[in-house]
Amino acid sequence: MYILPRTLFSLPQGAPPHSREAIIRALLAAPLLGISTFTALHYRLDTDLRFRYQCGFDISRRAPSISTLSRVFATITKKELAEQLFYDLVQNGMSWCSPYNYGMVVKVNI
Repeated sequence: MYILPRTLFSLPQGAPPHSREAIIRALLAAPLLGISTFTALHYRLDTDLRFRYQCGFDISRRAPSISTLSRVFATITKKELAEQLFYDLVQNGMSWCSPYNYGMVVKVNI
């Protein structure tokens, strides 16, 4: 019987993760654009390259999946970061709130 070297199993698996900052930007911009579901947000990211780029995603890659968007949202909610993000945006004057300006700056460690 042949046993594979352990190093084969210690390598990272799957595609590289999407930028968490880009996902958070998309989640913050969604209600401003009338997007109320993860499915609709995924569709918008998948079909609107400008929106995807302005949120900070690599446009050469596929949009994050519905489950990825949902997991990041759940993490933000669980760690109570949503409230802090809201207060930070209010303190910054929400100058990015124009529906045509998605270029907000969000720095979050998840």
